[in-house]
Amino acid sequence: MWDRIVAAEAVGAAKRATVSEGYWALDEATGGSSPERDGGRPLTLGGDAAIYREDAPCDWLDPDCLPGESPLFGSGHLLLDGDGDFAATDGQGIATGDSFSVAAQVRIDAESQDRPMTVLSVRGGDNPLAEVRYSGASQSWEMALTDANGQAVTLAAGGAWASPGDVHQLTLGYDDEGDEILLYVDGQLSAWESYRPGWTAAGELQIGRSQGADGWGGYLHGAVDEVHVYAGVLSATQVAQLRTGASDV
Repeated sequence: MWDRIVAAEAVGAAKRATVSEGYWALDEATGGSSPERDGGRPLTLGGDAAIYREDAPCDWLDPDCLPGESPLFGSGHLLLDGDGDFAATDGQGIATGDSFSVAAQVRIDAESQDRPMTVLSVRGGDNPLAEVRYSGASQSWEMALTDANGQAVTLAAGGAWASPGDVHQLTLGYDDEGDEILLYVDGQLSAWESYRPGWTAAGELQIGRSQGADGWGGYLHGAVDEVHVYAGVLSATQVAQLRTGASDV
């Protein structure tokens, strides 16, 4: 509250600061899960999902064995084969009743570049509240939203090329105060929409798949690294910092 009229810049500066709610470096896995930095909920690995490490031994006869390949960031990354692989928080990973942000680094496998795949999904009930996807038809990024009435809308990330084989940084942010949702691709705001979901989702974070009326699908073939969840909306500057692989902003 102020005792005077304030400019828009002052109101914007008064927004709640972002707070890290989860960071998964995806450098290691124990007992089928990859730990969260501060001891929070781990990401449980499903299917044949695994943490790839450059120094990990592998069978040279295995076509998925890629000796000498460098992890996307740090000492490892999540490797998904597009056939039932995923990672997810066990229970709520994102508090969707207020502003939030979720970000990740991803690389699409060129062998599957023609099919649609899900990178990040915030699970609701039968439909995700929001998800970030790869479109094989246009080789571009998009976000899909579902409101309280089950109405879905898909927004393409304008001008953001999704080149298979390259590493891309994706950030989804929901601004509860501004009633809008934003998608950043490689540090650039590429899609946004006025949005008030009207419902609070379970908030389970899914990596590499999404749930629809027909069950699970959209399995990702590629690699994912540096997954972040924040309470609050990340600024463009903070998104740019995460693009460099920063562990926090």
